[in-house]
Amino acid sequence: MPSLYEAAPHGSSVTPTLAALYWTVVEECLVEFHNFSREDAVARVKDFWKRLFAAMASLPAHNGDCEDQNKYIDIIYHAEPWLAACDLAQHQISIESNVAAYHEILRRNHLM
Repeated sequence: MPSLYEAAPHGSSVTPTLAALYWTVVEECLVEFHNFSREDAVARVKDFWKRLFAAMASLPAHNGDCEDQNKYIDIIYHAEPWLAACDLAQHQISIESNVAAYHEILRRNHLM
Protein backbone atom coordinates (compact mmCIF):
# COMPACT_ATOMS: atom_id res chain seq x y z
CA MET A 1 0.00 0.00 0.00
CA PRO A 2 1.43 3.44 -0.89
CA SER A 3 2.03 5.98 1.82
CA LEU A 4 -0.84 8.31 2.60
CA TYR A 5 0.76 11.12 0.65
CA GLU A 6 1.73 9.07 -2.39
CA ALA A 7 -1.79 7.80 -2.90
CA ALA A 8 -3.27 10.64 -4.95
CA PRO A 9 -5.81 8.90 -7.17
CA HIS A 10 -5.22 8.48 -10.89
CA GLY A 11 -7.14 11.23 -12.64
CA SER A 12 -7.32 13.46 -9.59
CA SER A 13 -6.21 17.05 -10.06
CA VAL A 14 -4.39 16.81 -6.72
CA THR A 15 -0.78 15.75 -7.09
CA PRO A 16 0.96 13.73 -4.37
CA THR A 17 3.19 16.75 -3.67
CA LEU A 18 0.22 19.07 -3.22
CA ALA A 19 -1.52 16.53 -0.99
CA ALA A 20 1.60 16.22 1.19
CA LEU A 21 1.93 19.99 1.52
CA TYR A 22 -1.77 20.41 2.32
CA TRP A 23 -1.73 17.81 5.10
CA THR A 24 1.55 19.13 6.49
CA VAL A 25 -0.15 22.51 6.90
CA VAL A 26 -3.11 20.81 8.60
CA GLU A 27 -0.72 19.05 10.99
CA GLU A 28 1.12 22.31 11.72
CA CYS A 29 -2.20 24.06 12.42
CA LEU A 30 -3.16 21.29 14.83
CA VAL A 31 0.15 21.77 16.66
CA GLU A 32 0.30 25.57 16.64
CA PHE A 33 -3.32 26.57 17.09
CA HIS A 34 -4.95 23.54 18.74
CA ASN A 35 -2.06 22.57 21.05
CA PHE A 36 -1.69 19.03 19.70
CA SER A 37 1.65 17.31 20.06
CA ARG A 38 3.32 16.62 16.70
CA GLU A 39 2.66 12.89 17.18
CA ASP A 40 -1.03 13.45 17.96
CA ALA A 41 -1.42 15.74 14.94
CA VAL A 42 0.14 13.15 12.63
CA ALA A 43 -2.04 10.42 14.15
CA ARG A 44 -5.21 12.50 13.71
CA VAL A 45 -4.44 13.15 10.03
CA LYS A 46 -3.57 9.48 9.40
CA ASP A 47 -6.80 8.36 11.07
CA PHE A 48 -8.75 10.74 8.85
CA TRP A 49 -6.99 9.40 5.76
CA LYS A 50 -7.79 5.81 6.72
CA ARG A 51 -11.46 6.70 7.14
CA LEU A 52 -11.42 8.67 3.90
CA PHE A 53 -9.89 5.81 1.90
CA ALA A 54 -12.41 3.38 3.39
CA ALA A 55 -15.26 5.69 2.43
CA MET A 56 -13.86 6.21 -1.07
CA ALA A 57 -13.48 2.46 -1.56
CA SER A 58 -17.16 1.99 -0.75
CA LEU A 59 -18.29 4.40 -3.48
CA PRO A 60 -19.47 2.63 -6.63
CA ALA A 61 -17.25 3.25 -9.65
CA HIS A 62 -19.33 4.07 -12.71
CA ASN A 63 -18.31 2.67 -16.07
CA GLY A 64 -15.25 0.99 -14.57
CA ASP A 65 -13.40 4.22 -13.80
CA CYS A 66 -12.69 6.23 -10.67
CA GLU A 67 -13.87 9.62 -11.92
CA ASP A 68 -16.54 9.96 -9.20
CA GLN A 69 -14.08 9.03 -6.45
CA ASN A 70 -11.56 11.56 -7.79
CA LYS A 71 -14.18 14.32 -7.68
CA TYR A 72 -14.75 13.64 -4.00
CA ILE A 73 -11.01 13.63 -3.26
CA ASP A 74 -10.60 16.93 -5.13
CA ILE A 75 -13.42 18.52 -3.09
CA ILE A 76 -11.46 17.98 0.12
CA TYR A 77 -8.63 20.16 -1.13
CA HIS A 78 -10.98 23.08 -1.82
CA ALA A 79 -11.19 23.69 1.94
CA GLU A 80 -8.55 25.78 3.61
CA PRO A 81 -6.14 23.65 5.63
CA TRP A 82 -7.10 25.90 8.57
CA LEU A 83 -10.70 24.65 8.35
CA ALA A 84 -9.60 21.02 7.97
CA ALA A 85 -7.49 21.36 11.13
CA CYS A 86 -10.39 22.90 13.04
CA ASP A 87 -12.64 20.07 11.91
CA LEU A 88 -10.10 17.40 12.88
CA ALA A 89 -9.57 19.09 16.27
CA GLN A 90 -13.34 19.39 16.71
CA HIS A 91 -12.79 22.98 17.78
CA GLN A 92 -13.46 25.97 15.55
CA ILE A 93 -11.05 28.87 16.06
CA SER A 94 -11.47 32.25 14.41
CA ILE A 95 -8.72 32.85 11.89
CA GLU A 96 -8.79 36.64 12.28
CA SER A 97 -6.46 36.80 15.28
CA ASN A 98 -4.18 34.10 13.82
CA VAL A 99 -4.04 35.06 10.17
CA ALA A 100 -0.40 36.20 10.17
CA ALA A 101 0.83 32.98 11.80
CA TYR A 102 -1.39 30.88 9.50
CA HIS A 103 -0.07 32.67 6.40
CA GLU A 104 3.49 32.01 7.60
CA ILE A 105 2.70 28.27 7.80
CA LEU A 106 1.27 28.42 4.27
CA ARG A 107 4.37 30.25 3.00
CA ARG A 108 6.75 27.78 4.69
CA ASN A 109 4.95 24.97 2.89
CA HIS A 110 4.79 26.72 -0.49
CA LEU A 111 0.99 27.01 -0.50
CA MET A 112 0.96 30.80 -0.58
